[in-house]
Amino acid sequence: MKKSNTIANNKSKNSKGTVSDQFKNSLLKFIESSEGFVYPLIIPPVQSIDEDALFEVYSDLRKIGEQDNLNVLLYSYGGDARTAFHIGRLLQAYSNKKLQIYPLREAKSAATLIASAADNMVMSELSELGPMDPQIKLPSIERRFSPLAIKHSLELLHGEISNGHDLIVKTLAEKLPDPLSLGEALKSLETGKDYLRKLLVSRMFAGDSEKAAAVAEQLVLGYPDHGYCIDFKEAQDIGLVVKEVPDNQRDALYDLMYGYKKIWDVFEFAMSRKDDNENSVSEAMRPLIDLKQVVHEVIDIQKSKESTSKEK
Repeated sequence: MKKSNTIANNKSKNSKGTVSDQFKNSLLKFIESSEGFVYPLIIPPVQSIDEDALFEVYSDLRKIGEQDNLNVLLYSYGGDARTAFHIGRLLQAYSNKKLQIYPLREAKSAATLIASAADNMVMSELSELGPMDPQIKLPSIERRFSPLAIKHSLELLHGEISNGHDLIVKTLAEKLPDPLSLGEALKSLETGKDYLRKLLVSRMFAGDSEKAAAVAEQLVLGYPDHGYCIDFKEAQDIGLVVKEVPDNQRDALYDLMYGYKKIWDVFEFAMSRKDDNENSVSEAMRPLIDLKQVVHEVIDIQKSKESTSKEK
């Protein structure tokens, strides 16, 4: 155990301190280059957008308070659409004039729903959104899947019926879940579109419900794969309001993205070398715990500067 922990600790440090220290320095540099309050909303891959994330975000926002300009650095692989919608509403409520969301490398699936709460997104060459078709779990199927797979399966059956392949249709139909489960799964696509439309029409496309509905339709139904890369150009093409990273923020934002990658690398390395005991697991989790602490520290630093500014 001691040997593996030493390896992980050595990998997480260099002459500039731990990877968390480096990330904090990059974050402070980005804050200096920004107008408005910066909120790092970072949900590591080991955590999804869920009830715990909602409470964490709400706690952070209560500390931050309402801001005229709120800049959100968003990283997440996704999670529950209902919770993402709620987080999007909270971010809108705490930004009085302008809400900008920066996808910090990846804001996929339900995180794209959160990003849609913004007045505009700010994307670099490495930023990536993803389709918002929900990933569901049915009792009869072990893995999670997109309801679009059901839609494609039904289209396949329809085509085979038209071709007179009754035996193939019968065999395939027997492997499908029951109709009620299929109906509920397909309904989740409509729910996702409605969540997107409501967030988009609240800020980004205020007053333009048709544009909001069209973009929501594309994000839910318009891509062949749940992991599809929606980069700056693609986001622009489908009608999202996206801006390029300003020149004075480019280096800092890249350092943040690369810094977070190093934190995640250290975590994965530690997890691969951990022993099966509580102390070893706790040590492996340290980089992610430190990351949450960094987020709290930079919020406190900004609030302190805010208070000092008001006193002058």
